[in-house]
Amino acid sequence: MALVKIYKERCNKDYICVNECPAAVFKVGEDGYPLSDPEGELRCISCGHCAAVCPKAALEWSGHDPLQLAQVETFGVDSDRVITALNSRRSVRKFSAEPVPKETISRILDTSRYAPSASNIRPVKWLHIHGRPAMETVASKTAEAIAELPAYGTFAKMWDKGVDMITRGASSCIITYTETPGGWDREDSAIGLTYAEIAAHSLGLGTCWGGLVTKAVKMNPELRSFLGLEENAAVTGALFLGFPEVTFYRLPPRKEVEIRTIR
Repeated sequence: MALVKIYKERCNKDYICVNECPAAVFKVGEDGYPLSDPEGELRCISCGHCAAVCPKAALEWSGHDPLQLAQVETFGVDSDRVITALNSRRSVRKFSAEPVPKETISRILDTSRYAPSASNIRPVKWLHIHGRPAMETVASKTAEAIAELPAYGTFAKMWDKGVDMITRGASSCIITYTETPGGWDREDSAIGLTYAEIAAHSLGLGTCWGGLVTKAVKMNPELRSFLGLEENAAVTGALFLGFPEVTFYRLPPRKEVEIRTIR
């Protein structure tokens, strides 16, 4: 089956798909309609730009009926709300005991799949740790791993005293990992987790990056085993999620952005 199908009765020959395709898959055929050939389709990175930019829904890509694709709603009038959401995100380090519904986590991760990925390779896989019993196991095994590290041993000692400064009482955690390390895996993971973080914030959740857990997975085989990670899996990030115990009312100041402009 061809990768691309053009519905000529809908196409207005505006060539937006030809000009927009980042892999130069398309060209203009002798009849004036866009077309792709097997050689061009080998370059396709499956980003879906071609179907997304066609105003007439005239292009079917990888079997996706353009009329069945979700419509993009204009949100320009709400740009201030988007920026406020970005500016008001906080790193929450004290969570309530209320568990996060799995449906909410699914919605957050569904948003993360729309995060940019280098060449649309999308190597990132996701692991969801749900509930305090599992989170406490993660915290305990993380404490074991970092106990002798000069910079982090204090966190392990606090855990032994019954104070969770590792997972901060969070009821959930999402971990990113890849099974074929290389390329832009860590960047892709960081962007995906950032999407998850903003989505969680918009849903009333708090988040905090779990650097200690990311570090501990590399050091403690028992933690890797508990997480069900294969030997070739490289953990690239962790994000705690939960309902924050406190409410933030104001935006603290931040250092001004340093900008150099080259003309």
